[in-house]
Amino acid sequence: MLSEVKVAGLVKDPFQDTWIVMLEEKEGKRVLPIWIGQFEAQAILMEMGHKTPPRPLTHDLMKSLLIALDAIVEHIVVCDLVGSTFYAKLHIQKDGKTFEVDARPSDSVALALRFQAPIYVDAKVIDQAGLESPKGLVKEARKESDNWIDDMFRDLEGKEKGKEE
Repeated sequence: MLSEVKVAGLVKDPFQDTWIVMLEEKEGKRVLPIWIGQFEAQAILMEMGHKTPPRPLTHDLMKSLLIALDAIVEHIVVCDLVGSTFYAKLHIQKDGKTFEVDARPSDSVALALRFQAPIYVDAKVIDQAGLESPKGLVKEARKESDNWIDDMFRDLEGKEKGKEE
């Protein structure tokens, strides 16, 4: 059984200097935190903020390649948790057929956002690692995401201006 989720936001883990993407159940009260790398966080945040980087990020390239091949991301599934490692599957549709592709959850989320595709989590995963959403956590994740998107885009614009001068 699958639970549909949405990206509630990202928060920075101050102890590990990494990011946590917060996947919130659409029909429920749980949040699934998944630790991700900085580049994947940047890709997710750029798409969440509807910001276009001066040059395509890896996930933008992947989207362009899929579109050029007349394929789309139909949906993604965070399908397993082994130890502390999450696993995901991209469901790619081409010519009426769906192909499952193994991928990291962070890359899967970044692509799902670019294709406006649904994000699902297997019930066993959210049962195992989901948290009852503490009051204010999701709101704080959204606020932190918005602030980071603004800061990051200002930095990118500044770097591009420096190249032009």
